[in-house]
Amino acid sequence: MRSPRDTDLRRRSEAARPMWAGDYLAAQPLAADLAAAAPLARGRLLDVGCGNRRYESVFVHAGRYVGYDVDTRGGRPDVCGQAAALPFRDGSFEAVLSTQVLEHVIAPADVLREIHRVLVPEGVLLLTAPQQWRLHEVPHDYWRFTRYGLERLLVAAGFEVRTIRAQGGVWRLVGQAVNNAVYARLGAGAIAHLAFLAVNLTALGLEAVWRDEADTLNYMVVAARR
Repeated sequence: MRSPRDTDLRRRSEAARPMWAGDYLAAQPLAADLAAAAPLARGRLLDVGCGNRRYESVFVHAGRYVGYDVDTRGGRPDVCGQAAALPFRDGSFEAVLSTQVLEHVIAPADVLREIHRVLVPEGVLLLTAPQQWRLHEVPHDYWRFTRYGLERLLVAAGFEVRTIRAQGGVWRLVGQAVNNAVYARLGAGAIAHLAFLAVNLTALGLEAVWRDEADTLNYMVVAARR
């Protein structure tokens, strides 16, 4: 049984979405995987691309949380700057978190090298990135990643990849694509919420009996600095 505190953490995280939400299919596994991996992040934690710090409360094992983003518009970073030029000394952090950022940077390899630099030896990187998603934050939407592309980038940057986890299979992907299209046309009113609920329940039912992760929305990576 989950404690009230655990429930509160989920409510304040990105994945705390009701079943009728348009982004439930993507948000739920994202935050569930981050919550499961959060105990790995101890000591000083840097959140690269922190936005509004929606995951800060999940990382209760970290000794200090530092939010970092390009600017303060729509977010609450402690420090602002570019992800490819982190203004921190070598080995400043025991852990780095970066969620749904890599697709928005022009040079992902440079960003990963910078993250590697600011981590201590054996420091942990928790990274999420999409394989499939609708265009967003245009025009700053540059990349999509397979698990093999992510692994290649991380190894080249000096990381040991420990796990790469697909967040859902083809039915979650299809359902989320439908919801994205509905949202683009109808917004998030009552009719859209009914459509989202029907799509979400159908996608989850199909996913339970026919799982195919070759088509996935997203990946969660746990890696360590070599």
